[in-house]
Amino acid sequence: MASAQQTAFVAGQTVQYPSHSSTSAVIAEIWDHTTAELDNGQRVPLTALGLVESDEQWRPVTGFEDLYRVSSHGKVVSLRYKRLARHRLLRVLSPLRYPSVNLCNDLTTQQIGLNRLVALHFLAPPTQARFDHVIPKDGNHFNLRVENLQWVDQAERDDVTVLKRFH
Repeated sequence: MASAQQTAFVAGQTVQYPSHSSTSAVIAEIWDHTTAELDNGQRVPLTALGLVESDEQWRPVTGFEDLYRVSSHGKVVSLRYKRLARHRLLRVLSPLRYPSVNLCNDLTTQQIGLNRLVALHFLAPPTQARFDHVIPKDGNHFNLRVENLQWVDQAERDDVTVLKRFH
């Protein structure tokens, strides 16, 4: 665990805090360069946080390069939250079935599934045009890590859906 003195924290990072040594949380937003709001709602001084080592990678979102970053673990960070130079972890929409986020620029708002967003940025492109659906290998739509996602065609997606519904 790296100390806060050596680390520049950003929204989306997984951290530990000493008063809860076994507890990790994700930074939702950095306030005034001294305090972090965590995904559990707590506000903690940056000096009390330690970075959790991770294989997580971040990439700019295509079409929104200056506005958003997506991670290989299925997180999305806004780089200009409320049009300010503040980074904030986006809240997930539709938490009951398929997690998604809204991406906005000056002209448009686009709702996109997190599984598709991660696949588009971290998986190799599909080998054939018919493979245009993304499903989780383990059937858990909240496990959005890139290694759990795969491109499938409509028939494969429907087969998986039917199998899970009746078994």
